[in-house]
Amino acid sequence: MVLKTDMSSHAGHVTHLPRHGRSGVFLLAIWAGGLLGSCVFDPFVHVVHDGRDGGVRDAYMDDGSGEEGGVVIGDAAFRRDGSGWTEAGTNQDAALRDSDQDGVPDNADNCPQQANPGQTDRDGDGVGDACDNCPGASNSNQEDLDQDGQGDVCDSDKDGDGLDNEVDPRPEHADEVLLKASGLGLPPVLIWQSGSWNGSGAVCATETSERAVAVVSSPALGADYIVQAKVTGIQKNLAGQPWPSTGLVARWNGALQGYLCVVDLKNHRLVIGKYDGSGWHELHATADVPDRTEYVLRFRLDGSQLTCWVLPEGIHAETSDGAFTSGQAGFFTYYTKACFTYLSVVSLP
Repeated sequence: MVLKTDMSSHAGHVTHLPRHGRSGVFLLAIWAGGLLGSCVFDPFVHVVHDGRDGGVRDAYMDDGSGEEGGVVIGDAAFRRDGSGWTEAGTNQDAALRDSDQDGVPDNADNCPQQANPGQTDRDGDGVGDACDNCPGASNSNQEDLDQDGQGDVCDSDKDGDGLDNEVDPRPEHADEVLLKASGLGLPPVLIWQSGSWNGSGAVCATETSERAVAVVSSPALGADYIVQAKVTGIQKNLAGQPWPSTGLVARWNGALQGYLCVVDLKNHRLVIGKYDGSGWHELHATADVPDRTEYVLRFRLDGSQLTCWVLPEGIHAETSDGAFTSGQAGFFTYYTKACFTYLSVVSLP
């Protein structure tokens, strides 16, 4: 196929430079008091000078290949397809532009703003490793919630609030972190406790014949927050007890005053309740909690609205109660041995 373009608008001259790369390929540079553009193409190129101001009247190109492609000559752009050469517009045409000058046109370049002639893409997501914010994990959308340059799919703290995703009650919201306790052990984590506790790397209730409460946070956390913890190694005592349980305390004030989010290990329920001066009160419960030896529990206290979850299933119980408006957070067991590996608390917006 043959390309012909009128170059009379380009004062200056056309220069053939040495062979560029593969055999039979030349670099054509068009000058007009400075470099206007360049292109790499297969021969043959024919340049006609018309003698006016030393300018170039016509440039012809015949590559003989018939293959699809494109070139930029000066500020004109041309595209080649099966039917021949056609003018495609200016050199801003995406089909021809090569912004990073790596030899791959922008519309075919998996990193158009960063040179990567090899186009390496280990995770196969269509984004080259050179500009992929998670080159080892497929993420074609390149989402980066906290704008730290590390994509969400491989960012251990994608909201950038200082809590790793797996221990963050709201991993997609950069909340104020009120408490971050991981690798728990005794002492000095607990500020108040009843029952028998010990541990290194976890806080563990060690008896199945008592009620045990361990408060972690100090000072009081205020009114509205979400607390999350993981409980493992559960061993329950079913002999003669109505329902052994384990879970979280929140807005805890004193020896036995505050709210609980617990798993009833005998009846497989998720329960929200409270202790006050008159004893235990069950506020709401839901059934169908899986029978396991470990759980992740989340407890949200938003004004008088109380919601308790088992994760990852998302099973939840919710109710409304205004007896307690502030207090601390911690762990609870009743006729159950269990270990808690972390406790995270974030403020509600």
